[in-house]
Amino acid sequence: MGDAVTELVEQWRRQGVPLNPGASAEQLLRLRALLGVDLPSDVVRYFSLADGMVDPAPDASMAHFWSIPRIVSPSLVRDGRDSVGAYRDTAFADILIDSWHFFFRARHTGGLSIVVGASDDELQSLEALCRRYVDDPASLHLMR
Repeated sequence: MGDAVTELVEQWRRQGVPLNPGASAEQLLRLRALLGVDLPSDVVRYFSLADGMVDPAPDASMAHFWSIPRIVSPSLVRDGRDSVGAYRDTAFADILIDSWHFFFRARHTGGLSIVVGASDDELQSLEALCRRYVDDPASLHLMR
């Protein structure tokens, strides 16, 4: 198994999904400031390969991954608390034209995970989301 982030971006390219060029260092700093945590290497790798999809072009699963400018202004956020503690979810992709979203979950104690809005499943990394997206999209409630 290789790098799932790169595999997903390459899958989109094969599908002809229009992607934005990679994000600048300044844009990555803006995302880090919004989330309030250090960006994991898989998140940096993803945004370096493609700063989301060109609006409003979704992929074959009807998912639209947003650019950093769209994520940060205006941001779609929700605050919550669970058995681990307080968190803030920030949307970074919509599915079926805003029917539901993928979220970055930033914990107040640090760390970043991914939440699948259709089920509230919490994945440990963007890499984990991309692996499921490539190998088993139905497990993420995606259509093909």
